[in-house]
Amino acid sequence: MARSVRSASKGDQEVGAKIRARRRALAVSQSDLGDKIGVSYRQVQKYEAGVNRISIMRLEQIAAALDGRLSDFLDSAPDESTSALDAFAVLPEAQVFLDAYLSIADPATRKLIVTLTLSLAGQANQPAGDCE
Repeated sequence: MARSVRSASKGDQEVGAKIRARRRALAVSQSDLGDKIGVSYRQVQKYEAGVNRISIMRLEQIAAALDGRLSDFLDSAPDESTSALDAFAVLPEAQVFLDAYLSIADPATRKLIVTLTLSLAGQANQPAGDCE
């Protein structure tokens, strides 16, 4: 009996993208992540591409290996009642970005970062605020 081939679902791809983003933000290779969770780097590639489904137990292992929480990788799309800060906090790169930003001692440099971010977001007309 032939086995049916399943294509990746949007949910599988979204979880995989979150894993990839978190892994890259932490500068962890696919091989290193695979070693931590007991699978090959090829399997990590398949998880990240959304080709293979990830069991909840495996996702917990991945979250632990990437110093995260299970909820970091599950659907957490912001809705209208979610503040921008809450929406940012669930992004895998949020902690890395905040740590780097907070390590900048010079207020003028922090203000430049905010100005650049606003410009990239197409919101260059908004004030950068007080960064002191």
